[in-house]
Amino acid sequence: GSRAYLNKALPAGSGTVHLDGWLNVTAEGALGSNVPYWRVFNGSTRLVDVYRQNVNGFLYSRTPNGSGGWTYTNLGKTVALNTWHRVQVSAVAATGTVEIRYDGTLLKTFTNVPFGVGAFTSAQVHSEHFTQKGDILVDDTVIKVVAN
Repeated sequence: GSRAYLNKALPAGSGTVHLDGWLNVTAEGALGSNVPYWRVFNGSTRLVDVYRQNVNGFLYSRTPNGSGGWTYTNLGKTVALNTWHRVQVSAVAATGTVEIRYDGTLLKTFTNVPFGVGAFTSAQVHSEHFTQKGDILVDDTVIKVVAN
């Protein structure tokens, strides 16, 4: 199985995080699953997720909906296997803002995402558990934070 080994603990009070990297999904997992590009957390709670859906290759994001569930958004791109793409995510805890760029183009800006937290605690490439299959190559990756 796959599991992320590129996980960055963020300094206390990290209210804004900027994630930037060149990523290449080289193998996907099962139908109905996905290969994560970037994930942002508060503790063990995933707050931002940008991923490539297995089989169809659609690029999606997942954010909390404020009712204990999730909002899934198709970002309008299909990502072929074995192709490098620059994926950038910026998130601001206090305002609930998320911005997603793909190959330098702004795909989506979310406002008022109900994070319910004042700061983020970690960011990572790929999955935090072994059951989510898929292989990803990573290059020129930068994680920047701004304190509250």
